[in-house]
Amino acid sequence: MKGFKFFLALILLPLIAAQMWALADLFAAWLPAGHWRAAPSICVALGFAAWVIIYFAFPHPLWIYVLSHELTHALAVYISGGKVYAIQVASTGGHVASDRVNWWISLSPYFVPLYTLILTGLWYSVDFYYPLSRYLLFLCFGFGFTFAFHVTYTISMLHKDQKDLISQGFFFSSVVILGMNLLVVTLFFIPVARNGNVSWTYAASQLVTRAGQCYSAPVLAAMKAQQRAMTVQSPLPWTPPEESVAARGDSGSEARGRVKSTVAQLRTGPRGDGQGAGAGEGKADRRVRPRSSESTASISREKEKARERERRVARAGSGSGPGEKRVASKASATTSREKEKPPRRGTGGHGGTDGDTIPGAPRAIAVDDASPPARLRPATAGTDRSIPPRKAPGFPATLPVGLIGGPSGT
Repeated sequence: MKGFKFFLALILLPLIAAQMWALADLFAAWLPAGHWRAAPSICVALGFAAWVIIYFAFPHPLWIYVLSHELTHALAVYISGGKVYAIQVASTGGHVASDRVNWWISLSPYFVPLYTLILTGLWYSVDFYYPLSRYLLFLCFGFGFTFAFHVTYTISMLHKDQKDLISQGFFFSSVVILGMNLLVVTLFFIPVARNGNVSWTYAASQLVTRAGQCYSAPVLAAMKAQQRAMTVQSPLPWTPPEESVAARGDSGSEARGRVKSTVAQLRTGPRGDGQGAGAGEGKADRRVRPRSSESTASISREKEKARERERRVARAGSGSGPGEKRVASKASATTSREKEKPPRRGTGGHGGTDGDTIPGAPRAIAVDDASPPARLRPATAGTDRSIPPRKAPGFPATLPVGLIGGPSGT
């Protein structure tokens, strides 16, 4: 049976929190009206403070509380339909002999302020025959005094050696005593605060609302924790780029425009001065426009042709024909004259305009089986002959500078 009461106490805990919350709402609605500054409220506070001072500062007979405690047990037995056989009251303790015991009989002295109820009942009984409105402040003072008496002794009796609490389970008894005392405070407070913004309807609605919130809070917290755990265990599914673009509402042209702008930034660099056109450019190009197998084969063929021309140039430089010697002599004469002249500035690189000059490079080019474009062929010094260009498909954009052998043309 105690196990069931322990489980029931766990269920009642949110209700206790709702009672505290609703009572705080009542005080919040009552205090702004300013009725706490009225004389009755001040007298209740003075009576409460007076007993607290007496309890801690002066000796007081314990049998007064024991009497109220055992009388409350007896009244609970009669309300439950039982019989009381004996009542014993002493300064060291007391007991009641009855034919039945339950949680209501055992715990009633801890939440029923017997002296406060007796004082209030006597007051209204006399006031029914003889008006006592002139002495209302005395009633308020006595109300605070007797209620403080009940609170202080109830707190002092809540320990694990108390037989009333052990018989019903200490945890269950503590929860029931706290909840019932909050209910008693609310029932006494509403008649006092009715002149303000507090009513019985408002108090009941606040209690129901707060109880719903307190009971639903653990459920909502458990649901959120479960959702968080599921999110951590199962990561988000991968979304293809096409679906992500469609989810953002972008068209294909807008997506391609963003890609082009990103590639341009990679080529120009973060400062816009062309410093980013190094390794990042190649990577961006490979990501945006991957090379096909045909373009790779074409580049390989062009590289092979370039290496073949280099080998022919090397063979021409080591040859002994008269034409080869004349070309070499012209190239050496041109090189010596170019060394004497200051170099002219141009656009730089091998593919510059006709005015560009590379110091130390030969000015005579003999045509082999494939000639470079005209813009890459500088004029030969000391001769008015020019070799007509012959176009070769797939010739690379750059040509290694060097002495090219072959027919002299003279």
